[in-house]
Amino acid sequence: MQEEDDKDRLFVTALARGLQVLAAFRPGESALSNLEIAKRTGLPKSTVSRLTYTLTRLGHLSQDEHSGFYRLGVALLALGSVVLASYDIRQVAGPLMREFALANNVSISLAMRDGTDMVYLETCRSQSRSACS
Repeated sequence: MQEEDDKDRLFVTALARGLQVLAAFRPGESALSNLEIAKRTGLPKSTVSRLTYTLTRLGHLSQDEHSGFYRLGVALLALGSVVLASYDIRQVAGPLMREFALANNVSISLAMRDGTDMVYLETCRSQSRSACS
């Protein structure tokens, strides 16, 4: 695929690399160093340093003062909420899911596939936790 991207004049390599940096983070991790990001992405450490600096300035990453490590920034939450709001299925399924969860005292989730992962779009918890999120 890299060879195809190099030949595609509409493909913005710098943007793709920035997104690679963001995708290097995994659930349950607190923070990553530039070196760890470089290892995960295969990008040169100098490139990663420039990208993490830019992403930090934009709020997509935040840097720990003491360790210098990076974590995903709050600006990504705003983007994520826009993505979630764009799925109309949540407005249709949410009330039905809530009703089912309450009637059956279970938790229920709606997810979609993202490659080999599943991403939760909506979750309704049982009566003990009856809110949808």
